[in-house]
Amino acid sequence: MTYSANHSPNDQSVVDIVKFLKKNPTPPDEVFFKELLDSGLSIRAIAMKIGRSKTYVVKHLKLLGMYQKGRRSIKQVPYGMCLKAGKLIEHPQQQKIIQLIINLENSGFNNEKIALALNAQGLRSKNGVKWQRWTVKNILDRENSKSHTSNIINKKIT
Repeated sequence: MTYSANHSPNDQSVVDIVKFLKKNPTPPDEVFFKELLDSGLSIRAIAMKIGRSKTYVVKHLKLLGMYQKGRRSIKQVPYGMCLKAGKLIEHPQQQKIIQLIINLENSGFNNEKIALALNAQGLRSKNGVKWQRWTVKNILDRENSKSHTSNIINKKIT
């Protein structure tokens, strides 16, 4: 089974990896974990997808030298982005949802109402779970920070 590193968590290759592991309970190898980690999934999400505990995932990441204690074990790919050839690029579908979140905030919705609106439309977060107010808050904080930074840069240039 071969997989490309150019996929998002919703791609068929991740589904194939998960199905493979469920059928083959032997410990996964480095390539297997690299594929899942490159997709941007958290340790918790990986554990949920493969039907194992977080402890199981951490144990195997440690054995493979892919786990670092003292900091977030895996560098997360931010929502709205994906890895392609080792570079962060915008994820078109997730960018549309980010724009929807921003539009809802500009319309006066608070984080909780935005999460409820996204869930009512059947939209799910990157890990395939329902939206929560803190997830919306984190996205808005990041987007506002990006906007603020670009405003500062533009003022210095002009």
